[in-house]
Amino acid sequence: MFPQVAGLPLLGPFGPAYYTAVIMSNPSRPVTRRLYHEDATLAEFEATLVERRPAPASTNHPPGHELLLDQTAFYATAGGQPHDVGRLASLEVVDVRDEDGFIWHRVVEAGALPLIGAPMIGAIDRDRRIDHTQQHTGQHVLSQAFIETSMAETVSFHLGVDSVTIDLSRGEVTPEQLVRAEQRANDIVMEDRPIIIHWTTTAEIHRFPLRKPPVVEGDIRIVEIEGYDWSACGGTHVASTGRIGPIKILGTTSVKQGVRVEFVCGRRALTDYAWKHELIRGTAARFSTLGKNLGASIERLEEEHREARRRLKILEEDRLDREAAEILATCAAAADGQRIVQLERPGLAMDDLKALALRLRAHPGVLVLLAAPGSDGSTALVFARADDRIEDMGRAMKTTLAAVGGKGGGRPEMAQGQTGTTARIEDLWQAAREVLVVG
Repeated sequence: MFPQVAGLPLLGPFGPAYYTAVIMSNPSRPVTRRLYHEDATLAEFEATLVERRPAPASTNHPPGHELLLDQTAFYATAGGQPHDVGRLASLEVVDVRDEDGFIWHRVVEAGALPLIGAPMIGAIDRDRRIDHTQQHTGQHVLSQAFIETSMAETVSFHLGVDSVTIDLSRGEVTPEQLVRAEQRANDIVMEDRPIIIHWTTTAEIHRFPLRKPPVVEGDIRIVEIEGYDWSACGGTHVASTGRIGPIKILGTTSVKQGVRVEFVCGRRALTDYAWKHELIRGTAARFSTLGKNLGASIERLEEEHREARRRLKILEEDRLDREAAEILATCAAAADGQRIVQLERPGLAMDDLKALALRLRAHPGVLVLLAAPGSDGSTALVFARADDRIEDMGRAMKTTLAAVGGKGGGRPEMAQGQTGTTARIEDLWQAAREVLVVG
């Protein structure tokens, strides 16, 4: 049972009687009284400085000190919920840690540190606290909704800066299951069910239909959403589900342990709705249609785009055919019918170079050396030959690029690559022709 002092009410392990008993037995270092467990809406409080020490090195915070108070409204990072921030007197609180029941406040000094025993006024970031209570209580609601609608249990929870995630213990959640869980969660929100806090012990925990067993022993804090969900939790929560605000699922991703569900609650959900609404409104205006008709308008645009690409491809292929024919017409054939096409096309993309090379090598006796200098100083190369020739274009490409720090290669009949530095086209031609033994 919890320690009890005559004349003081018993409020659980973080009530006044507990702290009085601890202080009486160990006045030099009392356990920190967690005011946020007594009132999650408390934004300002008075406390006494019990201890101070240099803060450990951190890549996230500048050097500073950690302060230990006799009581605090600052929540320490735990259970997937981030810490509070705010001020202690003139000192900025940038981190809060729970160390074996003692709450340490990391502060950035703005002057001399207060003396041990000095009274201090604390103020937490109220907007951040409200946001965290909305998100955390919303997580409880949604986790139970997934159990009811999909038999999917939550195995982990993370409250991030922009969104919240829970990992579910199943390999897949269908879109229909997401809709049902979201609808059930928002029904609970609109019913405005009270949030009730219970303190119990390991021996009495069986009285509560917990969603999952607690990870701690001894004195246990149970957060009940009246008649709906019971969870062992030390986090901060709203007073009733109506204060959570809307709950909106943003999407899912596959993770090692199952499915990760991303969602937002309260003001975050309203912010998410606002920018999406503006996006839809603005896009619908560009299509001269209503927002609800935007999907059909986009489908029409996509179909027109596919048709335009199909026609463009036909025209492009026809252009390449004509260009290849014109190039071959200007290249005189040797007595044995063989021809060498050595061509420079500044700025041409690699795919276009390859498409042109394929058309040229389709003609018997043709050897193709194409180059496309780019704006960054590098040069794209494509070497190809007709099937009736025996030169190894892959070997020629690798040898040509080796001297200029380029990369590339390919098959004997066709190869591609790119120089790593600026190189003279004449030097590239010369290197390739030497390997191919072309006069």
